[in-house]
Amino acid sequence: MMRYVCDECISSKGEYFETESDELIDGDLESCYFCDNELVGEVSVISSINVTDDLHNLIQDQIVGCFNPGCVGCGSWDSIDKEWIGRDLSGSIYDAFVNVWDVIENEDYKNLLSEADQDDFHFEVDFTCGHCGCQLNDWNDEVKIKSITYFIPHIPRLPQELRELTLTKAADQIEYFRSDCSNCLIHLTKPARVVEKVNNVDYEPQERGCTAAEVLYLILSAKKIRASKGPGMLSEAVCFTEKPLTALKEMLIGNEAKVRREKNGINWFPYGLMFEKEFAMEKYKVCPAIHLNDEEIDEIQTSSSNLSFRVVKRNKVLDFAHEREWRAASDVNFEPKDVVLIVPTWEQAIDFQKILSENQIQVKGFLPLLDVFKMI
Repeated sequence: MMRYVCDECISSKGEYFETESDELIDGDLESCYFCDNELVGEVSVISSINVTDDLHNLIQDQIVGCFNPGCVGCGSWDSIDKEWIGRDLSGSIYDAFVNVWDVIENEDYKNLLSEADQDDFHFEVDFTCGHCGCQLNDWNDEVKIKSITYFIPHIPRLPQELRELTLTKAADQIEYFRSDCSNCLIHLTKPARVVEKVNNVDYEPQERGCTAAEVLYLILSAKKIRASKGPGMLSEAVCFTEKPLTALKEMLIGNEAKVRREKNGINWFPYGLMFEKEFAMEKYKVCPAIHLNDEEIDEIQTSSSNLSFRVVKRNKVLDFAHEREWRAASDVNFEPKDVVLIVPTWEQAIDFQKILSENQIQVKGFLPLLDVFKMI
């Protein structure tokens, strides 16, 4: 493979290679290997690749022994004290290069090395045996190569506060460990009737009942939570709760759920979407609901304030403060990758994941609420 290179790249990258002159036949047009500049006439061609100091050190670190029969220190590896130089880990110096070239940081040099074979290098580098220190003379010299076995998978770099399990800001310390509310906002779903189809004669919409799981899937497919107006609300909004898991358990399967069923209240189901609170505040402008009495509501309605979407009516009969509600003023258009899907169990999470994958919908993760409730 002919690698042509321009004078500018020779000047800036010349430490990585040696060149020789060549001349293009009239009419031939080539481009620089690195920058794609057009080249004509007398040109330079990469004749060999240099082993930089960084690459030399990486290769040298791999060479922990040699198999030179004339070497007093390593040649008699069959003796008891030399057993560590076992042939099961042998290879050539070039094999050691193959193990390490891809950690080179310079992308131009790395690309050059990725296409290199043994003949692309001149062996003019001082490699020595890592055990006895004898001089090695050829890329094909047989050596023992360092081998590392990983017993745990690679651990990604975690944020400082997670690595040390400490938070520096006082506000963060309070927010991170508080038990009265969550750092996430949850929108739960419930069974509903939805328009399934419309005919082209009288355009009569035909509805059908959907389960909470089906409603959740429809929301994911549309990438939208539609604003609506419920009891005690002055205007349409999208509602969320910041309840912690212990309070959600009470609302979904505990005493609160029992009272809701007995009093024909709204019954929620363990299906929904969970957003990070700070993300939702910034992206969708969600705010905590405001619980006001009739007199305070009149003041809001007669003013030019745009707070009506946040207002919840409160009196001796109605009190929804325990719902820890947050609201968005209009439809919430979201990307599924930004949400954690709430389902009852791990088995349902697997089933949902299969359906979502078939429809090319990817979510951030799953939270199997009922399985989690068993632990709290």
